[in-house]
Amino acid sequence: MDKIITVYGDENTGKTTVINEIYDFLIKNGATVVHKKKQIDGDQNDFTAVLSYKGKNIAFLSMGDYRTAVDKHVVKFKKHDIFITALNKKFATIGTVWLKNSNAIYKVDKTMANSIDNQKVMNTVISMI
Repeated sequence: MDKIITVYGDENTGKTTVINEIYDFLIKNGATVVHKKKQIDGDQNDFTAVLSYKGKNIAFLSMGDYRTAVDKHVVKFKKHDIFITALNKKFATIGTVWLKNSNAIYKVDKTMANSIDNQKVMNTVISMI
C-alpha cells in the first residue's frame, strides 16, 4: 500500500469518532463504497470498510486498542492504496508488519475528545489522501 495514516492518541480521545467523521466526509464528497461498514469487536462504533475516492481505494479500521488486530488489518488491506486506522499510544512503536506492507506511515496526533480537535485531525488526514 502507498500509505498508512494512523489517528494516534490515548484512550478516550475520540480516535474512533474522528475516523467515522472522515468516512462520512468522504462519502458526502463523492466516495463510493467498495466494502460497506462492518462493525467489529470493541466499541459499538468500531468498523472496517473500503471506499473508492479520487481513484484510490481507502481502507478503514477504527479500532486501535488492540495491536494484533491492527497488524492483521495492515496485511488484509495491503493491496489498497491507503489504510486509515486508529492506534492507541500504548503501542509506541510501529511494527515490522507495517514496514513490510506500506511505503509510508504517518501519525496524526489525536489529543482531545472535542469537535475542534476532531476537525483539525480530519482536515490533516483528508489533506494526506
